Amino acid sequence: MKYFAPFFVLLLFLSCQKDKRVATIKIAEQIPSAVDSLKTNAQIKEYLVTKVDTNLKGFDMPPLQKLGTMPFMGKRDSIFKETFKKYGINHNFYKADFDNNGYTDLLLLGGYNLWYSSFVVMNYGNKMPEVHEMGLYDNGLIPQLVFVEGIPGIKIHGVKQDYDNPRERVPKPYDVTLHWKNIGFAEENKDLEAHKIEKIQFATGGCYGTCPIFEIHIDNKGKTFFFAEMYNFEHIRGAKPENQVFLTNLDKKTYDDLITFINYLDFAELQDNYSVNYTDAASATLIITYDDGKVKKIEDYGMKGTFGLLSLYSPFKCIRYNQEWKETTEPHGIKINTWMNDMR
Repeated sequence: MKYFAPFFVLLLFLSCQKDKRVATIKIAEQIPSAVDSLKTNAQIKEYLVTKVDTNLKGFDMPPLQKLGTMPFMGKRDSIFKETFKKYGINHNFYKADFDNNGYTDLLLLGGYNLWYSSFVVMNYGNKMPEVHEMGLYDNGLIPQLVFVEGIPGIKIHGVKQDYDNPRERVPKPYDVTLHWKNIGFAEENKDLEAHKIEKIQFATGGCYGTCPIFEIHIDNKGKTFFFAEMYNFEHIRGAKPENQVFLTNLDKKTYDDLITFINYLDFAELQDNYSVNYTDAASATLIITYDDGKVKKIEDYGMKGTFGLLSLYSPFKCIRYNQEWKETTEPHGIKINTWMNDMR
């Protein structure tokens, strides 16, 4: 028994330390909203169409075992169905306050014509909700609501093929935990390292359709260029190249949010290249200059490299329309995409 007391004291100390960490995160008091009254699939579907986005009209919520992925996925489709059972995921919707703002958010699992789709609807009270993709029929990744020390998060289950290694025929298990971080969901990062971001360059490439083609360049003082190339203002096939350049000083909140989120991604440790397993998709190039001239360049064909990157792309798209832009002349030699210059 002489060893019991010190051991008990150690356990008590560790327990108190854990409680202290938990106490630093203040759980927001729930603010009643329309989402709290939604109890059935039918009510959820009506809410999506009337309050979120009319484009969600075709989203259905059948029994999860009826949902499927792309036909050519073979074994991955059977793994997809088994995953629901393995983790006890048996409902089409789950509720939680992911961003701790007091409003209840929605995690949804369903699809279009039985083709699987999953997303989160972030609830901001009287402000417009936001939709964040969690899984689609082309990847079969399944979200599960989890709680880490009382804080809601999302555990992603599934398999992923390493397409950079064609000999790797067996898909690898894919399990990551996502948390909300100021502008979107990202893979959990427990070892945050704050880098000094000096410049951010983001460019998109076209797809078989009208995917917007543009670039956003931001320096460390918020000076921002927007290069509009195609399908930024006119989303129809055959539209003429826009060939316009705009300049603004990014508002402080948007700039600070981007810097905070980029650092949370642990961007320096991300892969240099990502790719989906199909063609005709849009692409993204992200170049971050940091810590006295270091450069990290990420090429992402399909724009789904990681959940954190997927979240990061959204504000770049929004910046095109939520800032006070002034048209200007094109600065020489800084563009990433040069295909329009080559066509002149």
